Amino acid sequence: MSGYCAFMASIQERPGASGNTSYRVMFRIDGKQTSETFEDQATALEFAALVDQAGGASARRIRDARSGEGVAAGNIPTLREFFDRWQKTRTDVTEGTIAEDARMAGRSWMPAFGAWPIDTIQRDDITEWIQKRRYSTTQRGERIRSKTVKNEHGLLSTVLTAAVPKHRPDNPARGITIPDDVQEEMVFLTQAEFYILLSYIPEYWRPLVTVAAATGLRWGELTALRWMDVDLVATPPRLTVVQSWKRGATTRVIGTPKTKRSRRTVSLPPRAVAALQPLQDRPDVLVFRGQKGGRVHHQNFHPRVWHRAVGQANDPRDKNGTELVDAPRITKRPRIHDLRHSHASWLINEGVDLFKISRRLGHESIQTTTDTYGHLLPDHLEVTAAAAEAALTPPLLPSRTALEAADEFVVVEVDE
Repeated sequence: MSGYCAFMASIQERPGASGNTSYRVMFRIDGKQTSETFEDQATALEFAALVDQAGGASARRIRDARSGEGVAAGNIPTLREFFDRWQKTRTDVTEGTIAEDARMAGRSWMPAFGAWPIDTIQRDDITEWIQKRRYSTTQRGERIRSKTVKNEHGLLSTVLTAAVPKHRPDNPARGITIPDDVQEEMVFLTQAEFYILLSYIPEYWRPLVTVAAATGLRWGELTALRWMDVDLVATPPRLTVVQSWKRGATTRVIGTPKTKRSRRTVSLPPRAVAALQPLQDRPDVLVFRGQKGGRVHHQNFHPRVWHRAVGQANDPRDKNGTELVDAPRITKRPRIHDLRHSHASWLINEGVDLFKISRRLGHESIQTTTDTYGHLLPDHLEVTAAAAEAALTPPLLPSRTALEAADEFVVVEVDE
């Protein structure tokens, strides 16, 4: 099975001695020319399309499994047909989710299985597709991450579950395990490293980067802030996260934050207040806007602002390209999201407990905070060992002499 190349079947008309015409579909399997002959043109065209979609070997297996009854008779839909109908019945998700799922299917498993009758897809087909997908690359030449493949597989599994029991007896995608990638290391900036990096951020964008580092907000939350969500005169000054940018049908749209806990109030330190004060505007206006007035697009900000600043902070040079040997520099390559991680690490270093950090970051569970940042606790090994020792220390018991002396004062009454 393969869905990554065009197999290009061809059809030859073959007049018969009796005046009937047959149709031979020519194609290759493992580089060897082979063919199948059909009595009518419609069936030949259908099989040729299946070869182009799924490959010759898979097309033959699908034909044998269907015994000529499914697709031709219209009894069993193809995966693409079923998916399109299923999408129209989804009432529990947003329009943006439906559109994103269509894009995800179109760039992942739909090219491999879209033309297959939905009841012919087997577990081996899916595991083979997963293997190929894990070692595929994006248009930028980057390897596709396991998390992406897991999301794609999860969507396929959901669709196949919806086809049970009407169109197939089971879901062959269920229970397939996809190994994790080696986790990308978080980058933690010290305060000194942050200010070196900030010095290379263009002045227009420094308030955005400062507030990101001062609050730990996610990018979608930060760039969706309106002035009505910010109170610079409260005690302490604060902002409230009530919305975030989400995927829409064709573009990003304002929606609810990532999780229920993501709706939160975050206090602002004085440096963040100072960065925000000159920008104040009408309540309904976005706090951070592009230089032409629209929303700040990550795909523009990252290469034009962030990536350049990180490069300059690692390799400071003057306008002529001469290295500034004595200039302060960093030796790290943080992502924008690493400002969130750095913010959490600064709070931990200041002794803020993980529960408060969890609430500030909008984690749904403190377990997420513990799993992500627990290793940064400076004395967690010593503290837990001391607590265990205290728990195991036996209590002070009175001595035997004291117990014997106490017996003298015990009056025992015995009924006569």
